[in-house]
Amino acid sequence: METALTFLGERFGVAVPEAALTRLRDARRPLSERIAHRVLVRPPAHGALAAVFWDRYHRMRTVGDGGDELPGMPLTRFPRYMVDSLGPGGAREVLRKAIGGSLPDPA
Repeated sequence: METALTFLGERFGVAVPEAALTRLRDARRPLSERIAHRVLVRPPAHGALAAVFWDRYHRMRTVGDGGDELPGMPLTRFPRYMVDSLGPGGAREVLRKAIGGSLPDPA
């Protein structure tokens, strides 16, 4: 939020109270949010999509909707969340997006 309000103030001259920017800048944010923000304000890199998915997954788990896991395998919840979020294409699409789209299409 602080980045967006700063942009509006600098680019469009919108009056944003400095006290509000300071409070936003000083607020504690979860690690997933900080990483997602860092990824989104820089040029795309390998693994960037996974960081953004992780942030959204973390937020969804906070409100009680973090996806399903394979029975007896709790560490499968996040990968399954990514597969479900991308929809058709399954695990291959997750892998392709996670490594930056460098997998060749199947013949």
